[in-house]
Amino acid sequence: VGGISGFGAHTSSTAIAQNCDVENCYIYGARTNAVTCVGGIFGYGTYATGTSCSITNCNVMKSTIRAVGSYAGGIYGNYRNSGGQPVVTDCTVTDCTIIAGSYGGGITGGYSSS
Repeated sequence: VGGISGFGAHTSSTAIAQNCDVENCYIYGARTNAVTCVGGIFGYGTYATGTSCSITNCNVMKSTIRAVGSYAGGIYGNYRNSGGQPVVTDCTVTDCTIIAGSYGGGITGGYSSS
């Protein structure tokens, strides 16, 4: 679940979010006792070698980001780097409430690489 996109999976391309605002939103994922990736911009992102995800000049403001399960974050709920590269530039998370059963963070609730 995401304020802009819930899931991004790219094996041969680039995902771009530019000049976007998420404001006064209640972004909520309700899978109990399971992984729930909820983010202000992207809920979950996974990118293979040779791909990238670019988030530029995006703002999340006055919003509640809630994962009943795990992984809630202001920009990403969870990001799994499978060889690709996340790029976050000139983004803000302001006056937000981030709630997670486990793994919550201001920018990302979780990050892993494989």
